[in-house]
Amino acid sequence: MLKQKILRILNILLFLDFLVVLIAQLVYQFHPELNGEESVLKFHATGGYIFAILVVIHLILNFSWVKTAYFKKKKEIGGSM
Repeated sequence: MLKQKILRILNILLFLDFLVVLIAQLVYQFHPELNGEESVLKFHATGGYIFAILVVIHLILNFSWVKTAYFKKKKEIGGSM
Protein backbone atom coordinates (compact mmCIF):
# COMPACT_ATOMS: atom_id res chain seq x y z
CA MET A 1 0.00 0.00 0.00
CA LEU A 2 2.80 2.42 0.87
CA LYS A 3 4.57 1.52 -2.37
CA GLN A 4 1.44 2.43 -4.35
CA LYS A 5 1.19 5.82 -2.65
CA ILE A 6 4.86 6.51 -3.34
CA LEU A 7 4.42 5.49 -6.99
CA ARG A 8 1.35 7.70 -7.36
CA ILE A 9 3.30 10.72 -6.09
CA LEU A 10 6.37 9.74 -8.12
CA ASN A 11 4.33 9.47 -11.33
CA ILE A 12 2.92 12.96 -10.78
CA LEU A 13 6.43 14.31 -10.15
CA LEU A 14 7.71 12.59 -13.30
CA PHE A 15 4.94 14.15 -15.36
CA LEU A 16 5.47 17.63 -13.92
CA ASP A 17 9.25 17.44 -14.33
CA PHE A 18 8.83 16.26 -17.92
CA LEU A 19 6.65 19.31 -18.58
CA VAL A 20 9.29 21.59 -17.02
CA VAL A 21 12.03 20.13 -19.22
CA LEU A 22 9.82 20.29 -22.31
CA ILE A 23 8.70 23.87 -21.71
CA ALA A 24 12.27 25.01 -20.99
CA GLN A 25 13.40 23.47 -24.28
CA LEU A 26 10.51 24.98 -26.23
CA VAL A 27 11.13 28.43 -24.75
CA TYR A 28 14.80 28.18 -25.65
CA GLN A 29 14.05 26.82 -29.12
CA PHE A 30 11.37 29.26 -30.22
CA HIS A 31 12.55 32.48 -28.61
CA PRO A 32 15.73 33.50 -30.47
CA GLU A 33 16.38 36.29 -27.98
CA LEU A 34 17.10 33.59 -25.40
CA ASN A 35 19.82 31.89 -27.47
CA GLY A 36 22.83 31.62 -25.24
CA GLU A 37 20.77 32.40 -22.13
CA GLU A 38 22.51 30.42 -19.43
CA SER A 39 19.59 30.29 -17.00
CA VAL A 40 17.24 28.54 -19.44
CA LEU A 41 19.87 25.92 -20.25
CA LYS A 42 20.61 25.32 -16.56
CA PHE A 43 16.90 25.04 -15.85
CA HIS A 44 16.56 22.47 -18.64
CA ALA A 45 19.64 20.50 -17.55
CA THR A 46 18.69 20.45 -13.87
CA GLY A 47 15.19 19.28 -14.77
CA GLY A 48 16.74 16.55 -16.91
CA TYR A 49 18.92 15.30 -14.05
CA ILE A 50 15.94 15.28 -11.69
CA PHE A 51 13.92 13.40 -14.31
CA ALA A 52 16.65 10.75 -14.66
CA ILE A 53 16.78 10.25 -10.88
CA LEU A 54 12.99 9.94 -10.70
CA VAL A 55 13.02 7.38 -13.53
CA VAL A 56 15.60 5.26 -11.70
CA ILE A 57 13.51 5.36 -8.51
CA HIS A 58 10.41 4.49 -10.56
CA LEU A 59 12.17 1.48 -12.10
CA ILE A 60 13.43 0.30 -8.71
CA LEU A 61 9.94 0.45 -7.25
CA ASN A 62 8.49 -1.38 -10.27
CA PHE A 63 11.32 -3.88 -10.69
CA SER A 64 9.16 -6.89 -9.82
CA TRP A 65 6.83 -6.00 -12.69
CA VAL A 66 9.75 -5.34 -15.05
CA LYS A 67 11.27 -8.69 -14.12
CA THR A 68 7.99 -10.52 -14.70
CA ALA A 69 7.22 -8.75 -17.97
CA TYR A 70 10.64 -8.80 -19.62
CA PHE A 71 12.75 -11.49 -17.98
CA LYS A 72 10.32 -14.39 -17.76
CA LYS A 73 11.60 -17.86 -18.50
CA LYS A 74 10.84 -19.21 -21.94
CA LYS A 75 8.71 -22.34 -21.93
CA GLU A 76 9.69 -25.28 -24.05
CA ILE A 77 7.36 -26.03 -26.92
CA GLY A 78 6.66 -29.72 -27.39
CA GLY A 79 8.33 -32.62 -25.63
CA SER A 80 12.00 -33.44 -25.37
CA MET A 81 13.53 -35.88 -27.85
